[in-house]
Amino acid sequence: MYLLLCSDFLHIGLNYTKHFFKEKSLTCLFISYALENDESYINANKQALKNSLNIEKFIDLTANYTFNDKIDLIFVNGGNPNLLLERLHKYNQFKRIKELVASGVLYIGESAGAIIAGDYQPHNLFLNIEKDMNLIKHYGNKFYDGFRFLNNFIAPHASKLKVVKLGNEFAREFYKTKSGSNKYSRYLNGIKQLKKHKYKYTTLGNNEVLLVLNNKEIKRTYNWSKFPILEVK
Repeated sequence: MYLLLCSDFLHIGLNYTKHFFKEKSLTCLFISYALENDESYINANKQALKNSLNIEKFIDLTANYTFNDKIDLIFVNGGNPNLLLERLHKYNQFKRIKELVASGVLYIGESAGAIIAGDYQPHNLFLNIEKDMNLIKHYGNKFYDGFRFLNNFIAPHASKLKVVKLGNEFAREFYKTKSGSNKYSRYLNGIKQLKKHKYKYTTLGNNEVLLVLNNKEIKRTYNWSKFPILEVK
């Protein structure tokens, strides 16, 4: 099994794709169910994949996709993990994705994509993140387990670091941590609850990735010292 899990692919995760492929002309199944309405974000991730892995063809996963193509890797965008899982189940695609990864297809999960790669259920039981009631009303009151490629709950964005705006064309926070919000505080408290209830979990800071190579788990920390870092007190 081959996995690359991260909080942020565009700036951190792409630095680790070299561990997986040497050949060119790759076909990527791209899953943006978790955040479909941000074209600039989606296109930026696609360009980053092209630059780091020489992707020749992107296939956007849609409700009627037939899975007849030869897929080399699967990329799952960040966003809302509940929405992501709901749609994968609604379109009967969850099992097909799991089978592809079990057969050796690389799975790259960013944020929500990283979360559902693990054991997702403790997230719903203990993290106490406010659920989108409109989403539940529309898709049904179901919350599914993740793919369980790993038995641990995967907790991205578990970091006390944030990056200051750079003042150039990337005039925004390098990673927009929500450290000051109640929702983010509940998230970090939820991770403590996982520990209290003795659930297995793996945290991924904003500059960390988790690689799985032939079922061997390797965590790597990216040296982003060239960026101005502030510690969140």
